[in-house]
Amino acid sequence: MGLFRRKKTVVSSLCLGIVVYLVIQVTYFQQEFSPLKVLANAESEAQRLLKFITHYHYQCKDAIYLGNYTAWKICMDPDVGISTDPYISKLSYSLGVDEELGFEEILARNFSFQQFVFLFKPASPLLKKINGTRSFKTIIVPNDPADFGRNSYDTQTLNNIMVNLKHDHLDILKIESLFDMSESHELLYYLVKDKILSKIKQLHILIDIDKIDDDYLYHWYRTLYIVFYEAGLRLYHTGASDSLCLQVTMMESCRYYLSWIRNPGPTVPIMYPPSIDGSYEFEEERLLDYVEEKQQQCDEAYPFPNPQDSIFHVCGSLLRKTSHKICNIHIFSLTPHNLYPSQEFGKCKIHNIIDLNTPSSSQPAEFLLPKHLSKDKNQSAMKEIISRNIKPDEVNIFYISNSDLFWTVLSPILDSGLLQMIDHVSANVDVLKSSNFNPVTLRQRFSELQRLEAFNLSLNEVTSLTERKLYYQSSDSYRVLLSYYKKE
Repeated sequence: MGLFRRKKTVVSSLCLGIVVYLVIQVTYFQQEFSPLKVLANAESEAQRLLKFITHYHYQCKDAIYLGNYTAWKICMDPDVGISTDPYISKLSYSLGVDEELGFEEILARNFSFQQFVFLFKPASPLLKKINGTRSFKTIIVPNDPADFGRNSYDTQTLNNIMVNLKHDHLDILKIESLFDMSESHELLYYLVKDKILSKIKQLHILIDIDKIDDDYLYHWYRTLYIVFYEAGLRLYHTGASDSLCLQVTMMESCRYYLSWIRNPGPTVPIMYPPSIDGSYEFEEERLLDYVEEKQQQCDEAYPFPNPQDSIFHVCGSLLRKTSHKICNIHIFSLTPHNLYPSQEFGKCKIHNIIDLNTPSSSQPAEFLLPKHLSKDKNQSAMKEIISRNIKPDEVNIFYISNSDLFWTVLSPILDSGLLQMIDHVSANVDVLKSSNFNPVTLRQRFSELQRLEAFNLSLNEVTSLTERKLYYQSSDSYRVLLSYYKKE
């Protein structure tokens, strides 16, 4: 009898353990992705921060180093970089400078900058000799609303300084040395929240890590996160006081020199920051969270091409515009579609755009994408083919019918800028296929989907076409139908 009871107890405990495990897993599955969650320890926080600052968002093609002992770079790319034209007025602020003044000297000599330097200690005689440079002795503090003495006799906020100097924008802001460097992330945090960074063209900041402290590392990560997502700045270079600081792990006594540029716009590829520590599991979690099923959100949805053979839906508000506007539906596919649209789409002209790698001789397409072209030539060919039938005063709809084709055609379409004239995009997408469990591939795919929304398109509907698995059950395929609509 005792043996039977013991067996019964073991079985009951096992069953209870399984139930608890399943509840935990389902709860984890239902939780929204949280990129700003606090991690378990200082080492994890260090790894996350290091991933963020060593994975660039923007690739600057034309940049120069400033100074012998710092590792900042000035980006000079057309449209988004700093101009070398001496007749264009340029303004910079430097919050603190170390002994080496190479940054300020090159800005004055090579770029004809008017510079304002704010120091908590007396200025170096060498600084006073740099043309177009003025120095001020004051302590720069964060614009923390709880600090009622932040604009007093010997302390100032950057907000107050810009108002007093009547400066409504800066070409460069450099934050190098403060009276209290432990406040540097807090200073930057409030510059984001007060929208001061929206007035900055390039940002250069120094992160000083003197010890591994989880709170300090987390606050830096949180601040850099909102610099990207809220202030719209993109990291294009990171230097360090020691190369090991970038290669091994976040080390004590490390200094990091970060250079940022304003978002160049949706036609330029941008890589979003890594998800948490940049592992495949976290990249997959972020991507799958983005394509979570979402019901159609419009007044009335019409199935295209007809209710019986529906492949995607078009909002009634958009379809009603076709009564007085020309309508074009561009279908990207591997083979031509024989479609029989219902009467609601009667005024829409359908354009088949076929990949020549899998041609269909029996049913030729109206347009064919050329084979074996370089990225630049493919983008040019794509833009030429599509632009023949796109005009800004017409209703234009894109549909990418094959999930294997989506990632091939998406980037050239984004780079071309044609989406500025598109009202609706629907696509069959496999967000995981052919990723080879490479986290960088998933990061790039997430970035490209975000770039879609940067063209004033809103993700309106997500329909799952395959079974969704829990995050810990990694799969090599997950197909969805995505629909984006132009924001009114």
